[in-house]
Formats: sequence, structure tokens, C-alpha cells
Amino acid sequence: MKKLINQSLTFIGLLLIIVGIIIAFFGKAHIHIRFIRPEFVPWVMIFCGIILIVIGVTELLTSRLKADSPEEIKQIEIEKKDERNIAIGNAAKARAYELMSVLFAFVLIALALLDYINTRAFFILVTLFFVCQIYFVYRLWKYEKEM
Repeated sequence: MKKLINQSLTFIGLLLIIVGIIIAFFGKAHIHIRFIRPEFVPWVMIFCGIILIVIGVTELLTSRLKADSPEEIKQIEIEKKDERNIAIGNAAKARAYELMSVLFAFVLIALALLDYINTRAFFILVTLFFVCQIYFVYRLWKYEKEM
């Protein structure tokens, strides 16, 4: 089932890239796209297609690289559930979240100052940022209370 989902992601990504290229070269004159910035539509489609292909292919390759024998599969499952590996993964996620929070705030301000974002989108993204920060503080408080 998971293999079918990954193959579907790869196929949909490929379709998005093809449709994006077709729209980029032929669609502007013949297809009337109702977007504020229609020149970005093909590039967004191509970018989303690339992301889906990378996700699908990565998952397919990692599933192929997994071991075939029951002993090796059992060892992989033990390593997945190992507390040290879980702690390392959580620490990496925490660092990535910290970096994303800072970069998101800077990029949001830069987009607003350079007038690449409208007011409604700006406030939606600011609200999203604050919801994430409030959730972070809530979870921090909850974990400190438990431990």
C-alpha cells in the first residue's frame, strides 16, 4: 500500500511538471488563468511536482534498501525504537524548528517590505506564525509540568 502511495506521488509530481511546462510555453496565450500573478503558476506547479517526485522517489529507494532477512528487519526495528536514536531525532527536529521560526519571520518581513505580499496574505502568515509559537510555549509548559 505504501509503495502504491509513493508511486502515485511520483506520478502526480511528473504530471505537475509536464502541465507546468505546457502552461509555461503554450498556456499563457491560449488558457486564461485567473490568478493575481499568472506568470508564477507554471513555476509553482513545476516546483510542487519536483517536491512530490523527491518525496516519492526517496521513500521508494529507502524501502528498497531495507533488509530482506527477518534478523536484519528486527535489528532495524530495534534501532528505530532505541531511545538514543529517538532523542537524536527529536533534537534535530528542535533545531530545525528553531531555524525555521527565525527564517520564516525574516522572510515574511522581507516580503512585506519589498511589497511581494499583499496585506491579507501577510496577516494570515503572521497569524500562522503566532499560532505555532503559542503552541510551542503551550507544549513547553506541558512538558515542564510533566517532568
